[in-house]
Amino acid sequence: MALYSYKKSPAQIIPKKSATNNNTNNSNRTHSNAERSDSSHSSAITVGDILSGLYLAFHRLMIGSQIAALIVPSILIITGGFIVYRQVWPTVSQTVQEALGVFDTQATTLVAGEYTNIGLSYSNPGSRYFAELKNNAQDQNLLFNDEKSATYKNNFRLSIPSLGLNGIKVSANVDSGVEEVYDRVLTDGLAHFQGTSLPVSDSRSQNIVVYGHSSAGDYYERTKDPAASFSRLSDIRYGAEIIINIDGKEYKYRFVKAKTVDANDLSILEGTPGQKILTLFTCYPNGNNAKRFVATARLIE
Repeated sequence: MALYSYKKSPAQIIPKKSATNNNTNNSNRTHSNAERSDSSHSSAITVGDILSGLYLAFHRLMIGSQIAALIVPSILIITGGFIVYRQVWPTVSQTVQEALGVFDTQATTLVAGEYTNIGLSYSNPGSRYFAELKNNAQDQNLLFNDEKSATYKNNFRLSIPSLGLNGIKVSANVDSGVEEVYDRVLTDGLAHFQGTSLPVSDSRSQNIVVYGHSSAGDYYERTKDPAASFSRLSDIRYGAEIIINIDGKEYKYRFVKAKTVDANDLSILEGTPGQKILTLFTCYPNGNNAKRFVATARLIE
């Protein structure tokens, strides 16, 4: 009799297909995301990368080009020197000026009183100078004392277009021998020398004498102060037009000659008989009372 036995097989767990697929897909996605993250991270450019690249490029340029190796250091040296100059030189300059007494205005005041605060840079021969000049001219009969000019009391205007001077006020018949008058009149313009002619005169011989301050350095260029407008007078050139506007009428003169004379030279006031002359003068060199710069012009009729 045959014997038969039966043994039950152990249970087997078969994973679901969908679960296996999901796990595989998730694994693939994770791997893909990691690749993208690594790629994105590797493609990002930082400031350090830029600076490093510039340094390498500069290094290659300096090694590979003799011209660059010469020019670049020169530019850096010049730039550094300019920066040092701008920062250091003003201090050095002011220290030297102070040591030389340039700022000591107590001992070298040019004018008295309130006017000092306005025009420290002006030339200033002073009222005594003009009083002596006028007296000497009268003694030698050099003044054109026609009544019409002598009694004129209004202001008029003077322009020299080529010098950028337009409509500068001129006070007529100024007695600059009087200190108060001299100081007051020349604070904002020019002065007409008392006893000389004016364009309103009917005389055939005229010498209109106008004077004003000049200023040292670039004072006038910075301020355009009309009191120092004759700082430009020495720049006048032959043929320049000079215009006087008086009582609504315009008189044009043509510049013909210039000269420098000693401070007491009376030729400033002489004029030329039979001619209508305009004479302008100021201290020379600018801001210095040593000499006078004289510009002469003739009426264009």
